[in-house]
Amino acid sequence: MKKQYIYLLIALLLAGTQTNAQTSEGIEIDGITWAASNVAQKGVFAAQPQDIGGYFDFDVAQGVCPEGWRVPGNDELDALRASGSEWTTLEGVAGRLFASKLFIPAAGRRDLQGAVEQVGEKGYVWSEMPLRNGYFGYCFYIERVGAYNYEYECEYGMSVRCVKE
Repeated sequence: MKKQYIYLLIALLLAGTQTNAQTSEGIEIDGITWAASNVAQKGVFAAQPQDIGGYFDFDVAQGVCPEGWRVPGNDELDALRASGSEWTTLEGVAGRLFASKLFIPAAGRRDLQGAVEQVGEKGYVWSEMPLRNGYFGYCFYIERVGAYNYEYECEYGMSVRCVKE
């Protein structure tokens, strides 16, 4: 019995390692390597592309990507939008599929009062670029009809999708 428990533990550890390795490899689109999933918590990607991950305000978002990854700039987000996309679902989660291979879930956002809203309808991913003296920041905004660059107050909680450094 003890031997079976050890084998099960090893199998579970290896399964977790494989998931992290697959996620950390990323998905290349037009020369930019994107993380396969959102950031779940500082330094950790979500396990699956359809997992919503964490909500981070602008300042915190700038430091949550795992080592070797960073928050994308507006040029990289523009290139992603230009790669083409469609509204779809992955494992029952709504979002946009870019270049037929990178899924960004409609994770919604955390509002200024701390409530999570718009899950399944819209998604917001922070850019690295602040504006207006740090009160607003750029984000990438997805919904059923398209994807856009947008600006929001830095205190909103949004997703982070990293790019390889």
